[in-house]
Amino acid sequence: MKGSLYINDKDAFITWGVVMQKGAYNSILLPPSNKAYTTNEQRSSSGVQVFYENIQPSDRTFNISFVILADTKQDYLSKYKSFVDELSNGQVIMRITELKTIYKLHVDGYLNLNNYMNKQGILNVRFSEPNIKERIYL
Repeated sequence: MKGSLYINDKDAFITWGVVMQKGAYNSILLPPSNKAYTTNEQRSSSGVQVFYENIQPSDRTFNISFVILADTKQDYLSKYKSFVDELSNGQVIMRITELKTIYKLHVDGYLNLNNYMNKQGILNVRFSEPNIKERIYL
């Protein structure tokens, strides 16, 4: 858990008691769609001419569920607030050690919060990756 996820150069587990929920890599590793192909529909020829040169990836959005672990209800609330504040500051630089990749993201929204026993919660966050070519592979 420690050293596996960094958000804005902070160890997520040490700082907020945060780990990604099982299955989060499935969302992160899914490739983006390509941008729409450029086409030309001339009246003088049948069908549509499609240009396949210079294919570029589109932006993408995906969800990640984070588990927030704490010792007490007060500790949970403090970690939760600090974690949401960090995500809401603008660009989120997420380094996932196992994937050896740094992602440049921003939060599109918070989808769900499940609070169990007031000491553990799951926060589901929708991220946007505007340009996958800005990823850094370590």
